[in-house]
Amino acid sequence: MFSIAKRSDVLYNKRDMEKKLFSCRNRKGNPKKMANRNRLLSLLVAALMLLSTVFTGIAPAFADDAEELTETVAAADQENDGEEEPEPTVKESEEPVDETENEPAEEAEPIDPELDTDGDGILDVDEISVFGTDPENEDTDGDGLSDYNELYVYYTAAGEQDSDGDALSDADELFVYGTDPVKGDTDADGLSDGDELYFGADPMNQDTDGDGILDGDELILGTDPNVYDDLSGVFQSIGKGTIDGTLIADNAAIPAIEGYAPFVLFRDMVVTHYDAESFRHNAALIGKAVRITMPEGGDLRLTFTVDSSAKEIAVYRRTDAGTLRLDAEKNGNMYSVALSESGVYFVMDRSKLNTLLGLEGAAPQNLPASFPCRCRPT
Repeated sequence: MFSIAKRSDVLYNKRDMEKKLFSCRNRKGNPKKMANRNRLLSLLVAALMLLSTVFTGIAPAFADDAEELTETVAAADQENDGEEEPEPTVKESEEPVDETENEPAEEAEPIDPELDTDGDGILDVDEISVFGTDPENEDTDGDGLSDYNELYVYYTAAGEQDSDGDALSDADELFVYGTDPVKGDTDADGLSDGDELYFGADPMNQDTDGDGILDGDELILGTDPNVYDDLSGVFQSIGKGTIDGTLIADNAAIPAIEGYAPFVLFRDMVVTHYDAESFRHNAALIGKAVRITMPEGGDLRLTFTVDSSAKEIAVYRRTDAGTLRLDAEKNGNMYSVALSESGVYFVMDRSKLNTLLGLEGAAPQNLPASFPCRCRPT
């Protein structure tokens, strides 16, 4: 048996019990929860009454308290029983709680230090036989990235400080400039990331100055990628090194184009060898015919550098309607004509042309669409 010094030391005194009960009744919470709380208080009261029968010395006092508390709890139960329990509501703005959000992240199993000397997360045997990295140095190339991160996170070369060869270290590309460490020209403007930074251009913007010309093209044109330029006022030229190589080698009429245009010549023009069957055995043809595909506009000239002993030389343009002789300006062995539209351009020996056509004197200005024909002079 045990003794009780004060009835307030047993569980609750009368005043505390009533305070908790009324707090439960007046709380603006879930009615179901409040009803459960009141029932729990009823069980506590019943336990007090049971104790009062055991400890007869304090039974009268507990009996009075228990009776009053029982009445109060019963009133609270009756009040809550008449209310319908509302369905729990969720605010539209509230998102479902991810129960796994606060769970600790699963950690990778550590490798035995005897098997991973430098502790970079890669087995020594793999570093030696597979990756060729240093098993005793977690950052083999010293670029600031561990071998593990280079091989499994960023997919860079663990043995090279500059994986893409653009003169920027892998770590600087990732954490300083925001460029791609495995792509030498991140914005694909024809200028490497390192060169863009050297010239003050933006390696993440193809056209730093917003003038419609790619940064890489500006350097070829001789303009500044950081200064806005009106392309129509920029002199351009294409020739050896920028046109079809077959038009340079073994060609008696090498073409070149120069002048002004609202487009980039070496990017927007296509200059190729026109190797049609009808030209292959034409005795009047000098050199190779040229097919030019281009946008409209500009002030351009097409110049043929001719290596021929022919006394009379003419330049022609072939279209679907026919073959037109063009007005050519002669300067030594160079013949230049205005260029304003796409077509097939070629150089002819006028004397041999007359023979092919069976004519005497000057050849006509325009020729039929079927010309040149596959024929040789008789």
